[in-house]
Amino acid sequence: MLSEKYRKSGEINATYDYYDVAAGTGIINFYAGAAPTKYSAGIALASSAIISNNKFYSQPIFEKKALADTGAGAAQKAFDIDFDVLVNKPLTLKGTCIVNVPIRLYGTGTTSGSIVAKWRKWDGVTETDIASGTSFIYTATTATYFMTSEYINVPTTLIKRGEYLRLTIEGWYQTTPSRTEGFWIAHDPMGQVNAEWTSTTIPSILTAQLPIKINI
Repeated sequence: MLSEKYRKSGEINATYDYYDVAAGTGIINFYAGAAPTKYSAGIALASSAIISNNKFYSQPIFEKKALADTGAGAAQKAFDIDFDVLVNKPLTLKGTCIVNVPIRLYGTGTTSGSIVAKWRKWDGVTETDIASGTSFIYTATTATYFMTSEYINVPTTLIKRGEYLRLTIEGWYQTTPSRTEGFWIAHDPMGQVNAEWTSTTIPSILTAQLPIKINI
């Protein structure tokens, strides 16, 4: 079973949600979110972004950025969010991964946004890139929700016990000059809604597949 301890991150042992017999891989489905790490009189003061194979209520349920005008210039990075899980048994990654990231774009002019998803490993000091995938570019002229999809071909990679597996989500955007724009990335495993994330057709659930090399 997978064990979960809400410290700085989740922890992962090893079991699988399903198998790809032909590819010789097991797939673990992960949910990204934020878990409180500090409290004062029962109020969460800070949170740590984690990935977990278990669903939980995230606090908060999204990240939001007000966007500066880019005009016709190059795309700008709005987000760089790291979701971590601690590996407590050596794992060898290999296979195909799909990451689905829900976003909301708002613009009184035209706003375009895309997502880059990266698998990395982290030893507490140094990040090492493993593989990445990029979504389509989505465009909105009003408040619009999208579910993005990032395809990642993960090469054979050993994750040692005590290392962190890191899912990094980057949000990139362009806007029409002299407009008011906004960009949301949602990450609630339970699919909560609130006054800013009101969509029920695009759930606020950020999911990622982890392909593990196995002998079957």
